[in-house]
Amino acid sequence: MNSETKIQELEAKVEELTALVEQMASARTPNVVAASITEEAEPTRSSRRGMLKLAGAAAVGAAAAAATGALPAAATNGINIADPTLAVRNDYTGNVAQAAFLFQAGSQFANGAAAFDCALAGWSGTGGSNLPHGVYGYTNNGGFGVVGSGEGSSSGVLARGSRSNMQLTSAGTAAPTRTIAYLKGDIINDVDGDLWFCVAAGTPGTWRKLAGPSTAGSLQLLAAPKRVYSSRAADEPVAVGPKTPLSAGTRTIDCKQGSSGVPAGATGLVLNVTAIAGSVNGYLSVSPGASGFSGTSTLNWTANGAVVANGVTVGAGAGATIDVTIGGGGTADFIVDVMGFYA
Repeated sequence: MNSETKIQELEAKVEELTALVEQMASARTPNVVAASITEEAEPTRSSRRGMLKLAGAAAVGAAAAAATGALPAAATNGINIADPTLAVRNDYTGNVAQAAFLFQAGSQFANGAAAFDCALAGWSGTGGSNLPHGVYGYTNNGGFGVVGSGEGSSSGVLARGSRSNMQLTSAGTAAPTRTIAYLKGDIINDVDGDLWFCVAAGTPGTWRKLAGPSTAGSLQLLAAPKRVYSSRAADEPVAVGPKTPLSAGTRTIDCKQGSSGVPAGATGLVLNVTAIAGSVNGYLSVSPGASGFSGTSTLNWTANGAVVANGVTVGAGAGATIDVTIGGGGTADFIVDVMGFYA
């Protein structure tokens, strides 16, 4: 008899033993007990023999408990899952150093302020286990390590955490450069920290970049415009200078001034810029802070003393700054109002 045939026979025996345990369990009043199973001979989780030994040991342990009238079963709602006597434990070595599984079929487990009705709970923390993860899922077979499904008014997955709700590991090349098939709805965080979302299936599919170091971030509009600079002495914010008209050249403006609420890490700014009392025909140009004159104009005037305003969206320099340049050979006062920012 070859090894494959022996394994098949063992699988059949395990199924028979499992059926017997279930039959015995249905005839007795269940109680919550603890069971400890150690797998030492087969450290590889994917080994069929290791899985058979683990399943066989679990079935035998359950059968022994059934013989004494004590079987794992649902506990009452609101139990303390940190109590090891209420858990069905399975400690082993392999791809994961240790794991503890708590089965509470159709009941509720509580951890501090978080309480959820559930069929399967995975818990780890002080008072119960020093393992860092509550649930671990792994696959190398084309499926999913963990699957969450919800129908009707239910949700598939709830992610909560005091540090972060979820972490996506950065790995691999940018999504549009990959050479394998993807499905609509796939999400990738590449090695550069760019977050991609697949909008159409294919190889590699059609992708949209949602966020990343080189993206502007989300637009946040202020509740009301905030004036962050005026070159006229009487205008707010009066403490922000210099309070002189700008002649040919560039002036750097800090858009965090005037209690604007713009953060230092802003990547872009939505502004309204006004030029006042130009001495000759000229133009005003806005560019990111420390970048200097861009060679383009934001607004232009053709009459001496004109008042001209224009909206502009521009990248932010370090510290949420912009550079303002006036050209044409004359001078002009100018005002900068912030409408919103990207961060």
